[in-house]
Amino acid sequence: MPTTAEFRHQVPRSAWMAARARNAMRRPVFVIALTAGAAITALVAVVTTQQAQRAERALPPPAARPDTLPFAITFATASVRLSDAESSLVNARTRATQVSPAAVDTMSPARRARRDSLDIAILDLERLIARAENAPLSASYRGLAESAALKGDPRMRALGDSLTEIEKEREAFGAIGGVDPVFVALTGRATEVGRAMQAIALERRAGLQRDVASLAPAVVHPVDLASIDTASRLLSLDSARAGAADANRQLSRMRDSVNAIAKREAEVRDIATAATPVMAILGASILFGAVIGFGTALVAELRRPRIADAGEAERLTMVRVVAKVRPRQRPKDRQRRESDRLAPPYLEPRTDGYQLAYLHVVPPGTGLLMVTLVGPDMPIVGVIAANLAAVAADEARNALLIDADPASSTVSGTLRIPNDPGVLDAAAGRVEWAEVTQGTPTGRDRAIEVVTSGTGRSERDPATVADAVVRETARLSRHYDAIFVVASPQQVNAGLAAALPVHSVVLCARIGYTRLRDLQRLVAQVREAGGNPVGIVLWDGLVPEVPPVSGPRRSANSAEPASVNG
Repeated sequence: MPTTAEFRHQVPRSAWMAARARNAMRRPVFVIALTAGAAITALVAVVTTQQAQRAERALPPPAARPDTLPFAITFATASVRLSDAESSLVNARTRATQVSPAAVDTMSPARRARRDSLDIAILDLERLIARAENAPLSASYRGLAESAALKGDPRMRALGDSLTEIEKEREAFGAIGGVDPVFVALTGRATEVGRAMQAIALERRAGLQRDVASLAPAVVHPVDLASIDTASRLLSLDSARAGAADANRQLSRMRDSVNAIAKREAEVRDIATAATPVMAILGASILFGAVIGFGTALVAELRRPRIADAGEAERLTMVRVVAKVRPRQRPKDRQRRESDRLAPPYLEPRTDGYQLAYLHVVPPGTGLLMVTLVGPDMPIVGVIAANLAAVAADEARNALLIDADPASSTVSGTLRIPNDPGVLDAAAGRVEWAEVTQGTPTGRDRAIEVVTSGTGRSERDPATVADAVVRETARLSRHYDAIFVVASPQQVNAGLAAALPVHSVVLCARIGYTRLRDLQRLVAQVREAGGNPVGIVLWDGLVPEVPPVSGPRRSANSAEPASVNG
């Protein structure tokens, strides 16, 4: 058998990841469970969507949004009228307090007309200046520039042109949208220009006030304060207040209507978003569940990798993988005889995998073939051992199969034979070894001898069973030239294989499920216990169902060979 020095220890990362992905795909139950969970979630979402669609049909369609701009303009106009009326009343009351109760202006009609016009201009400027202070907007500053008192001022004309250019540039940025430093800078420049215009207006008002002061009356006579009429200004103020309140109510009512329509449109959009096609939701949920399931299985595989192929097992353990076997259905041409139909379902000695494994473990020449089979999954170990014994029988060897593991009793379930009496009974001294040996057919003209583990009333002590098997194997090796012992990892670790006449050990593992670390530890334990790992057999399939076969106790075995009895 070739040595393992040729095994490659370094593999590309892509090959390692591909092996992990293959192992993740070997967990279909886990992936299907997550996919089913996602599909159930999708069904709940579909039901919710259908309910949302019914609710959408029950709601009335949203109406068109009303235009609130006219109401906003009306409210702004009413606010300006109210501000003008309040300013006019305050100015009238101020004049009444400034005029002496015992004085009256006796100026000429021309001077009086001149002073009245100046007063009107001053009032108009005060109103515009107050408006610019309360609402520092371009419209307020432009109103100052277009007033009668400042219309002919060249400075105001130049500032008005600058304000117009700035407004054009700001409108260009406003059409693009967003907040830009240039837009902010233009806004600051517009404010500076407006403040300059307001300063010119204040200067002009001061000049008009000086002109009014220069037109003092030459002759003063007692006058009546009743000549200053404030009643009309009070009526104008009340009317402006009522108009502003009415405009505010109409604007608030229209805004409430717009908000209600916007809320209804938002609900319709949400319902339309939720109303995704049913098949799209199901398909997306199944795909998402499959991705999540595969991803979770891949992460678990990366954390605790399992055997993906023979190369990984060889690189890790430095032991040759002698065969890879998988369960298969028997061909129909082998189901014609009743003996073939009643044969154990996992007994396939003519499979290429078992033939290859047998050829690798058989000793050169005609020496004694004695192999201990061990692995983490005892049902797989029992099936492989039974098939190797059957291959040995086909090769004209006198084969014996011993089940030394009473905890699993896999040989009994694999060959469909009663498990009592067995090794436990022989170890306890209740029966002889010849009485626990029974012949089992493995083909039309071949048979093997089997010693089952037994399920007697004695304690299942693996050490006791192992000692009994070791003591009897030396005698049995004189009558059989092929002995296969099924042992648990604990028994091999305790030195069962090292105590036998031949220390050969075959390890059995399952592709996609046996962890690399467990297999590596098992090989190390076999070597430390004195065993000789001669090969690994990989099982590629589900774990076979081989429960022990219970039955009545037998007093003797009619198929027992004469050499044993003798």
